[in-house]
Amino acid sequence: MSGYHPEAYWSRVAEAIEGRGESNFLAGDDTPFTVYQRSRFLDCFLAAVPVEGRTVLEVGCGPGGNLLAMAERQPYRLIGADISAPMIDLARANTGQVGVEAELHHVDGASLPFEDGEIDVTLTVTVLMHNVEVGMLKPILREICRVTNGGVHLIEHTGNSQRVAHAILRPVELYEGLCRESGYELVSVNYLNYLFSYCACSALERLLQPTEHKEGEPYPPVLSTLQRAALPVTKLFDPLIRLKRGLTHMTFRPISQ
Repeated sequence: MSGYHPEAYWSRVAEAIEGRGESNFLAGDDTPFTVYQRSRFLDCFLAAVPVEGRTVLEVGCGPGGNLLAMAERQPYRLIGADISAPMIDLARANTGQVGVEAELHHVDGASLPFEDGEIDVTLTVTVLMHNVEVGMLKPILREICRVTNGGVHLIEHTGNSQRVAHAILRPVELYEGLCRESGYELVSVNYLNYLFSYCACSALERLLQPTEHKEGEPYPPVLSTLQRAALPVTKLFDPLIRLKRGLTHMTFRPISQ
């Protein structure tokens, strides 16, 4: 993990995705697999986050893709925060282009500019996993719990503390313990199973992706073509393989409620 600095890393990703045109509202890579993964995430996870009529904060909003999706459900107040200024600039452009009103803050998640309990619903989406040390993670979760008066929704890749690139796939129990220290209890856990498609598409990436590829950069057309051809078959098998790890939606509520 040496040499990984979140602000610099995600600012570089923002520069890479800025030129993707209409798909620049998604942080990271844009492949047929990630499109499939995101459609499942939107239907199964983001749709389950109650935003209607509420003050909603996304910590790590990136270029604003989730803000755009949540805006369709008419939150009372929509807020995005991100450690990267270029990501915030993209989010401002993407939300402004379609007339979505969103408050956007360039901040370190360990110090959020909100009063205690000012937010009704706070969520993260594959953000906390990039805080590669528990010492980096604790103050962010403490702040999230401090500013929130209702539900905290952590949507993160979970696992047995294995390292994958610039991320650590931590167990649900670790998030549960840290949130409990800040007065929040775990009330539900759901997993988004797509292991068969992930393995097949990852195998294609290992074969065809250039070793110098950096997150957010364009993929070789042949790789996209093969993933697109494989997915109609692989996704048929995804419901058959159920594991308690991978992309996970953890819902927390204040212990006093």
